[in-house]
Amino acid sequence: YSTLISMSDNNNNKPVSKETHHEITSWPESAPDEDEEHIVSIVCGNSHLHWAFHNSVKADLQPALFWRTPPLINEDLSGPLAESLSRHLPQYAHNHIFGKGNSASAETAVSAAAKRTLPKISVYLVSTNQDQIGLISQMWGSIPSRIILMKGDDFFSKTDGRYEKMGVDRLAVLRGAADLHGFPALVIDGGTATTYTAADAKGKILGGGIGAGLQIKLRCMHEYTDALPLVGPQDAVSRVKEALDRKKTLQIFSRDTTDAMLASVLGEYASFGRTVVNHWLGKVGQPKSGKTNTGQENHERTVMITGGDGEILSQLMRPNHSGIIEATEAQKKETPFNIVHSKQLIHYGIAAAIMKQVCLRRQQNEIPDDSVSTKSPHLKARVAKKFDQPDAEGDFIFRGSVTSVFNNAKGEMFTIRYDDGDREQVDFTEFKNLLQLFKKVGE
Repeated sequence: YSTLISMSDNNNNKPVSKETHHEITSWPESAPDEDEEHIVSIVCGNSHLHWAFHNSVKADLQPALFWRTPPLINEDLSGPLAESLSRHLPQYAHNHIFGKGNSASAETAVSAAAKRTLPKISVYLVSTNQDQIGLISQMWGSIPSRIILMKGDDFFSKTDGRYEKMGVDRLAVLRGAADLHGFPALVIDGGTATTYTAADAKGKILGGGIGAGLQIKLRCMHEYTDALPLVGPQDAVSRVKEALDRKKTLQIFSRDTTDAMLASVLGEYASFGRTVVNHWLGKVGQPKSGKTNTGQENHERTVMITGGDGEILSQLMRPNHSGIIEATEAQKKETPFNIVHSKQLIHYGIAAAIMKQVCLRRQQNEIPDDSVSTKSPHLKARVAKKFDQPDAEGDFIFRGSVTSVFNNAKGEMFTIRYDDGDREQVDFTEFKNLLQLFKKVGE
């Protein structure tokens, strides 16, 4: 593994070298060991770092503790790195890493690690912010750990319809929704930008959209007009709470400026959400009985809502807008879908993606050594496959190589590693088709 190694002096615990390292996922090597007690996941959002402390592989890596911190800046790492890390941890996580009752230092971290079955802690990152990746890696520099950056294809492959430049955070929350409720899946993320991402009943990505978030809309009205006030996040939350607790519903025809702004923006927010859901329902159709080839089916047509403003959006999308804003008679009726709010959905997606790789590793370990061919003439053979989504250059055909050949209950199986890093296993019939396409299109 490309792990973090740091030497400390005896005076101030500062690392001699600030060189940082992180590895990009390479399965099954990047999967946590069966005996790891906990793993950590960190998501670099626009305004916060979102952390989760997960249970062991034996408990399916279910998140046990969530917290968030501001993004890192260089000044955060100006002192001893172990102390910097500890300032970003809740007590339970601190105790696991440094030992209960111990101060934060490289020495106490090493001592605590020696008492664990596996000393190193696996830390999984979801981020496109290179500065944050570097600072996070540096902050863990004096701790026995490995920093692992997750990619989009860890959550969905090209075969699943993942398209070029699709945000890894959107893929992660979609995987979380599918793991919790099955396919078809729809996630609406009410963050700085409001995004939505959907998949059909077969687990194929339909696509999604991106729009301005709630706070952007409110801020724009203030900045682009002379007289309208700035309605901040807490103002909006307080007014929504007042509507819910004191039955002071926001009226469409308001006589108060702030209420008028909120009624308009929240009304648009609710309408936007319902429009997206209705289009999704039209595409995925009515639920069928039984299981799909991707596992459980989302019979309830559950829509997952996440993000900083996700709680408000989830309330607005329920019948009668939950009494927050004035509703029409049609908007008061029960909806043909179910709304579930999960602020930490992305961490469940991370856990699901990693557990999938753990299960694949278990399956591979069960394959007898004599069933794996090291002399197959097909090893390293070049193949090609046409996908629904093109690469960065607009080509729909991806090329790859055979990395392993083995036998199982289905017969001879082939592991294909595509040139962009994606992997899949195919049977002999599919392998022949891939060979024929490569002979036709070449490199």
